[in-house]
Amino acid sequence: FYPSAVGSYSLAVNYFPQPTLASINPSSAAAGSSVVVTMTGTNFVPNATSVSVSGSGVTVAAVSVNSATSLTVTLSIALAATAGSRDLIVTTSGGTSSALSFNVTEAPVRTCPAITFGQPVSGSLSTSDYRSTQRPDSYSDCYTFSGNAGDRVTIVMSASFGMNMYLLNSSGQAVTSNAVGSFNQARIPGSGSVALPATGTYTVEASSYNSGTVGTYFLTVTYFTRPGLTSIEPSSAAAGTTVTVTLTGTNFVSGSTSVFVSGTGITIGEVSVSSSTSLSVSLSIPLAGVPGSRDVTVTTSGGSSGALGFTVT
Repeated sequence: FYPSAVGSYSLAVNYFPQPTLASINPSSAAAGSSVVVTMTGTNFVPNATSVSVSGSGVTVAAVSVNSATSLTVTLSIALAATAGSRDLIVTTSGGTSSALSFNVTEAPVRTCPAITFGQPVSGSLSTSDYRSTQRPDSYSDCYTFSGNAGDRVTIVMSASFGMNMYLLNSSGQAVTSNAVGSFNQARIPGSGSVALPATGTYTVEASSYNSGTVGTYFLTVTYFTRPGLTSIEPSSAAAGTTVTVTLTGTNFVSGSTSVFVSGTGITIGEVSVSSSTSLSVSLSIPLAGVPGSRDVTVTTSGGSSGALGFTVT
C-alpha cells in the first residue's frame, strides 16, 4: 500500500451485449427432414455464436452468422423425433437470448413407388428426401416389390458416391444390405442372389454412405422365381437301365436349369429344357443300384423346387 504513489495507467472495459431473438423462419418442419432456419435478432457475433434446441430428436448441424442481426442454422430432425414444440436460443459471449418456439410436426406418410423387375430406375438423392431408416444422417429413396418365400433377387445400385442399400421386410426390418460404403456399384448380395424369407411386400432403400451426400444413381432389381415340380414320367426304373424322364412344373430356364437326385448311384445326363413348364433328363441307374425311392429336385437361379419321388426297382 503506497498512499502517495502517482503515475499513469490504462483501463479497458469490454462490454458484451446480450443477444436477442426476434423471429425464426420457418418456425416448423416435419420429422425426418433437414431445414435451414433464418433467425433475426440483435448482437449476433460471427464465429462466436451458437444455437441450442431443447428436447431430443433435433440436431444443430451448422450455424452461419450473416450480420449482427441475422443468422442461419441447419436443423436435422430425426424421423423418430416426437412431434411438438422446441425452444431455440442463441448464445454468445454476451450471454443467452430468450427462447422462440420451433415446432416439429408428424412425418408425412412416405410413398415408395413399385419397381419393375429388370428395368433400371434413374433416381436422385436430394436434401428434400427422407432420411434413411437405417442411416439417419443420409438421404434416401425407396422402392417396393412383392415377392414369394424362396424366390430370389439381385439388387444393383450404381453412382459416383459411396452407397448403402437395404432390403426391408413388410415390418420395416432390414433383411440384408450391401457391403458398407460401396463405391461405383453396390450389390445385394455381394454375388449371386438372395432368397426371400417370406411372402409379402419388400422395400429397397437406396441411400448414401456419407452423411448428407446427394446425387444421381441407377437401381435395378432382378427377380428370380423359384421353380416348381408337378410330375415325373416315368416315376420309376429298374437298376441297370438308362431312362429319359420328363419333368413338368413351372419356371424352368433354358440353359440354366439343373436336376438333382438324392442318394448315390444315379448319374444325371444332359438336361433339355423344352419350355418353362417341361424338361427332360437322362438318368443312368447302375446294375448295383440300391432299390428304393429317391428325391428329384430342379434348381435354377430362382432357387430349388420341392421334391418328387423317383423309385429304383
